[in-house]
Amino acid sequence: MSEDLLTINVSVAERNYPILIKREEEEDIRKAVKLLNDLILGFKEKYPLRTDSKILSIDYLAMAAIQLSMKYIRLNAAKDINLFAGEIDNISKELEDYLKSEK
Repeated sequence: MSEDLLTINVSVAERNYPILIKREEEEDIRKAVKLLNDLILGFKEKYPLRTDSKILSIDYLAMAAIQLSMKYIRLNAAKDINLFAGEIDNISKELEDYLKSEK
């Protein structure tokens, strides 16, 4: 079991974190970290820190987390809609077949 695990170091918002992962997850985790850091950088560029600013570094991470959470929620909602659409198609086909057989 331990042979399947790997410790990698990732940097999120300029902080380093060692994490224990499954080897096959490494590429996805590195992509996720890059996406998160890119979002944080975008918020830093849009809302730069100033001496009079009330924005803290952690706020960039929070804004990125909110944006990613919204995307996750929307993807799940779309997946649910696709499941219903597929079921509706199946029911429509069955109804159509039934009506054709009654003729």
